[in-house]
Amino acid sequence: MDSLKIATLVSLSSIEAAIVDGANRRATFENSSKGIARFQAWALSAYSRGSDIDVLLWEAEPGVGATAFGEQAPAGKIMFRSLLPWRSANGNVSVDYAGYASAVEFCRRFGYEDVKLEGVIRRANGEYPRLNAAG
Repeated sequence: MDSLKIATLVSLSSIEAAIVDGANRRATFENSSKGIARFQAWALSAYSRGSDIDVLLWEAEPGVGATAFGEQAPAGKIMFRSLLPWRSANGNVSVDYAGYASAVEFCRRFGYEDVKLEGVIRRANGEYPRLNAAG
């Protein structure tokens, strides 16, 4: 069964997100408790029964761990399980997490000056190899 792939680029004030499914649906949310709830509801609107959820989480700037998103996603984990309408195929919500330095280094390898959502989406699509260090 396919997984629901979500690419997220988190800054101190916002969460940019894309559901990686060909249609590439995108949205931006506040980096606040209310914004995170909206992000989760938006992501789950694309959820199909039996899927797992794979979240690719990159920090767009340093210090994201001290924000509302960081509090609800300690060590790179953002939990959907309690909100899922059905159990996922394996009960899995996986988070592939890259800190700011790793994300910037990775994007520069492919010609980006800074972290870009497009790079995160391409990585989630499997176009780019995995990072050696974080993620």
